[in-house]
Amino acid sequence: MIIMKSPRLFLSLISAAALSLGTPVLRAQQPPTSDFGSVLANARGLAAANKLDEAEAALAAIGHSPANTPAGHMETAVRLTQLAFDLVRSSGNVAAADLAAKRALHHLDLVARAPNVPPGLAASALQHTGYIYERFYGDTTQAATSYQAATRLVTKRTQAAEALQRLNDADAAAKHRRAGNGG
Repeated sequence: MIIMKSPRLFLSLISAAALSLGTPVLRAQQPPTSDFGSVLANARGLAAANKLDEAEAALAAIGHSPANTPAGHMETAVRLTQLAFDLVRSSGNVAAADLAAKRALHHLDLVARAPNVPPGLAASALQHTGYIYERFYGDTTQAATSYQAATRLVTKRTQAAEALQRLNDADAAAKHRRAGNGG
């Protein structure tokens, strides 16, 4: 598992990705930092106690988008991803973090598969999915698949396309080294 050190950086990358895809930025708007910090701390405790449903509900409750909508699922996915990174960083609780990341992936899948979802929002969900697979799980094959799907939905050059190119370049370099050609 690869863990990004800064959830704030992660959220800013997702926001930038949304902008590059022509999608309204869904930053999972947060209440004042102290309020969000207490909600996150509460969610961390709940997740550590194997009460992920309650942790997810606490994080979703501070959302600004209606529940069970693509935008609501996107906000919840971003917050669950932040929870996953926070669980690893603050307590090393990899098992609870894994469950939070899987739940985030579930919400992202709901966004990507929703009927009549704007292509930019679906592409943002797929890009976020790729990011979780790449940075949290180290699964570059699944990440590349998600990035490719995002770039098919929104064809202009995006961070998803750049991430896909980075993965392809790394794969080509690894194959070159394995073939005994240095590296």
